[in-house]
Amino acid sequence: MNQNSKNSKSSRPVPLGKPAPLGKPVPLRELLSQAARTAILDAPVQLEVDVPAGAQFSVDAGRLTELVTAMVRGSLACLPAGGEITLTLWQTAGSCEIEVADNGPPIESRPRRLPMVAASLGAELLWQNCPQGGAAVTATLRRPQALREAA
Repeated sequence: MNQNSKNSKSSRPVPLGKPAPLGKPVPLRELLSQAARTAILDAPVQLEVDVPAGAQFSVDAGRLTELVTAMVRGSLACLPAGGEITLTLWQTAGSCEIEVADNGPPIESRPRRLPMVAASLGAELLWQNCPQGGAAVTATLRRPQALREAA
């Protein structure tokens, strides 16, 4: 599921709004892991978290937690017992991409919900099928300089 999903057939990203004022740099490994585990609770699925140690991003931690929780719950809703969810983070100089991928049905057979919190973070969401099966949703958060250059 991880980086292979980047090469799969995809739909266009959905830009959702302008970001809220930035928070302090947030340690992402702990925040994303905790958000995913909270969303899964006792569900009979496997969770893999692939977030580099030391990864940070200036963002409202509460809103990012809410977004990741919603993304994982959306994936969980489509998985049978024993399914797998992988949460992956990529960072560039201008952005942070958080992907939640699973081995459930393709995107054509599942709802694509837009969490309201995504708009408050200025996130773009992209749904795509994974080449090895399953589907992924990727949230892209841009740093303020990258937002100005993209405009």
